[in-house]
Amino acid sequence: MNLLFVYPTVFDPMSGGVERVTDMLAHELHNRGYNVFYLNTHRSCKDPKLDFETFYFPIPDYTNTENNVFLHNLLRKLDIDIVINQCGAHRDSILFNDTGNTRAKSISVIHFNPSMSYNHYWHELAYLRDHTFSEKLKRIARCILFWKLKSTYRNRLCNHYNWLFKHTDKICLLSHKFIPELKEFSIPNYNHLKVTTINNPIYIPEKSLNIKDNIVIWVGRFDLKQKRPDLCLEIWKHIQPQFPGWKMIMIGDGKDFNTIVSRYKTIPNVEFTGYSNPIQYYKRAKILMMTSVFEGWGMVLAEAMSYSVVPIAFDSFLSLRDLIDNSLQLVKPFNIKEYINKLTILMSNEATLVQLRDVGYKRIHKYSINAVVDNWENLFDEIITP
Repeated sequence: MNLLFVYPTVFDPMSGGVERVTDMLAHELHNRGYNVFYLNTHRSCKDPKLDFETFYFPIPDYTNTENNVFLHNLLRKLDIDIVINQCGAHRDSILFNDTGNTRAKSISVIHFNPSMSYNHYWHELAYLRDHTFSEKLKRIARCILFWKLKSTYRNRLCNHYNWLFKHTDKICLLSHKFIPELKEFSIPNYNHLKVTTINNPIYIPEKSLNIKDNIVIWVGRFDLKQKRPDLCLEIWKHIQPQFPGWKMIMIGDGKDFNTIVSRYKTIPNVEFTGYSNPIQYYKRAKILMMTSVFEGWGMVLAEAMSYSVVPIAFDSFLSLRDLIDNSLQLVKPFNIKEYINKLTILMSNEATLVQLRDVGYKRIHKYSINAVVDNWENLFDEIITP
């Protein structure tokens, strides 16, 4: 069977969660006898060495019809059976799902909670991006227009998901908890027969008995809209004086990296690694902080747990409880005081950390790469079989 994974950016496993997930799936599927190909819109300036043949759309614009012709020809040339659109929540799907009159089927994977930031829209609009006078005026305008902007956002989500149901063979969510959300935003075209759920996979290393260091980590894309690394550092700024022997390591890069570094570089015991493999830090750290407004599944949570790191996160997306359900690790969305209190408890109690890391390591085994790819194979058979 011939599979084509499609996404705007290159499937560099070091770039982000979707890229790492795709890389894992591609390798395991290849090991099981599938032919795997990649197709991307934008080339990478890092030029990563990938193990699968990669193609690029001729024009970096999903609305350009030259790309549609290119895609149809590529599907015929490679004799593709299934296109896996890893960008199902976004408008790029207009291009990625256009299989034309070829025999290829399409699966659209939504790597976020379907409502995106809708349920926390006030938090997003009221956030002060910087301290300039113009931004303060913009925030006032956003707050005044809140209900109109939120209504527009909802309409955009509804229009997209209703379109998606008409133009794909299957919609894949990362958790069954997201099904009611998708249904809410997909009326009148919602069709339960087109919906399936498959969790993201992880590689699970042998449990390490190494002694952990007094390190807290944050891993992700430096994005002030979704990932909110600034909230992590605001929390650390308050808690650090109580724990001078602990260190915070911020792992990742992104469009807001320089802004964050310049704003928080004077906080003691903080290290910014930039673009880096997080595994070496998972092995050493005791705690992982997540401060995202929304997620699809929280790939870094699962990865951290597989290396016996204890996560703590805002309870801001439904699938979070697939991974953690201990109240000490769940924080009311964007309640900084509660986050500080619970993080303080974790950092102060080694016995509690040991107990939570053991529970997490056992729990994560249900998401092993083998178990997850078994589910993908079942989905392929369902789509291909008449």
